[in-house]
Amino acid sequence: MSQFEVHSHKAPVLHGEPGFTHEYLEPLEERLSAAGIGVYMYDQLSSHFSDQPDDPELWQISRFVDEVEQVRQALGIGPDTFSLYSHSWGEILMIEYALAYGDSLKRLIISNMMSSIPLYNRHA
Repeated sequence: MSQFEVHSHKAPVLHGEPGFTHEYLEPLEERLSAAGIGVYMYDQLSSHFSDQPDDPELWQISRFVDEVEQVRQALGIGPDTFSLYSHSWGEILMIEYALAYGDSLKRLIISNMMSSIPLYNRHA
């Protein structure tokens, strides 16, 4: 039995900043696991440990949204147990995923939400 089969919810973790890595979020795994949430870390396309294609056409939010859905399907996670955790850029990706595939989600776990880049730029 894998470590994730004992959890009632499963959550891919969406890291911040395209081109970044998931590693800074690894400390969350213990806390989320303790809360009964199985954690899956992956690096989005063009991020540190993923493929690095030189194709600007791939930098579309819809492509990143589809990637999250492909991960969910590949892991065999159904809507009754599918949670998403995200941070920074991952928040925007999570919102877009929820709008496109909301029926596939049980819950969203939000950290440092940023839903508008223009508003964030004015604040920063």
